Amino acid sequence: MAEARRPGEFILEFANRGQEVTTLLLRQFSSTQARDMAAHISIALATLTEAGHIVNKNSEYFKDNFQSTFHGILTKTAEKYDIICAACDKVATWKRSESKDDALKPPKGLFDRLIWAFGMTRKQFNEFSRSLDECYKPALILNYLVNLIVLQITGYQYVFHI
Repeated sequence: MAEARRPGEFILEFANRGQEVTTLLLRQFSSTQARDMAAHISIALATLTEAGHIVNKNSEYFKDNFQSTFHGILTKTAEKYDIICAACDKVATWKRSESKDDALKPPKGLFDRLIWAFGMTRKQFNEFSRSLDECYKPALILNYLVNLIVLQITGYQYVFHI
């Protein structure tokens, strides 16, 4: 038997990556700001997970070019995930390093350590953090589009008894 089409798999994979980023972030940093960032990412990934499941459940409604058409919506969020992963890697590398050179040592304060890991000034970090607040919007748009497609086709079939 042929494997079922799963056009929403790329959305679910992206949501899983968001979960990994959230876990990594919370494992490396214990500050309130890190928890806030993780919460914003979690909202987006919950929305994406829902959209991915809806697409897979209604796979016959989505054309083969669905992924190539809608993958771009997630690009900016993916860039933010990469920045967070790099910051987490920086802290993990420092923790594993043999030399505990004071010049490379992160600051003691939780927020200052977070800024150090991201390699940003406070202002840049605050802007980045605010931009994470907006990560749920592309996820929400994708979710709306998916639901609209399903609703339109279902409504059309209901009205015309197809």
